[in-house]
Amino acid sequence: MTKLLQRLTKLTAMTDCKCMLCGVDIFDNATGFCDECIKQISFNNGHVCLRCGTRIAPTQSFCANCNFDTVYFDKAYSPFVYEGDVVKLIYQVKFGGHAGILDVLANYVAFMVDKHKIDFDEVCFVPMTQQSQRERGYNQAQILAQSFCELVGTTPLDVLVKKKQTQRQEMLGRAERKKNVDNAFAVVDKSKVKNKSILLLDDVKTTGATLNNCAKALKRAGATRVVCVTLASTPQQFVYE
Repeated sequence: MTKLLQRLTKLTAMTDCKCMLCGVDIFDNATGFCDECIKQISFNNGHVCLRCGTRIAPTQSFCANCNFDTVYFDKAYSPFVYEGDVVKLIYQVKFGGHAGILDVLANYVAFMVDKHKIDFDEVCFVPMTQQSQRERGYNQAQILAQSFCELVGTTPLDVLVKKKQTQRQEMLGRAERKKNVDNAFAVVDKSKVKNKSILLLDDVKTTGATLNNCAKALKRAGATRVVCVTLASTPQQFVYE
């Protein structure tokens, strides 16, 4: 067992064992789900885009976004597909005030990093504007990054900033999403990412426009590599054109 998984086992043994969806007692909090709820979870373990990890048709190698756009991140992964109960779970995190769920969901980020042997120097997270963070009370991507970093024994870098207020991405089509976040992000301390391999964390990837613009800012600041891990990604057939 790797050191990462040893830390993960120790952490999950200390947390309260409740199913994240239905709240019933469970005996093993490594998964966060009871035996019934986990059957309803869409894990992203099927055929995926070779670049961004989005679930795609078996006949394809890349999704439409990675085929036709300039992609600044090097790879992206997601443990879940954004559908069904996964949507409900993430909505609890973002809009229901249940940020504590991220302590368990960070385990799945850790498993993805370990599974794909992702090497990184620093951990970053997708930022929110100060206005949006005040309205929500927290940045879920930041909490996810902090929980993950507790597992691996490091501290996330708070160097990405969102320069402008944007519309909620989930309310927009693909072309609008790209325009909405174009040049919306910047790095405030380039010395901390220069010549570094960055692990970039967020909750959901739909078209990847937000991640791509964050990666663009990191690359322009001197980062050599940006690998993204989100909790869930929207399957290609559900991305609105």
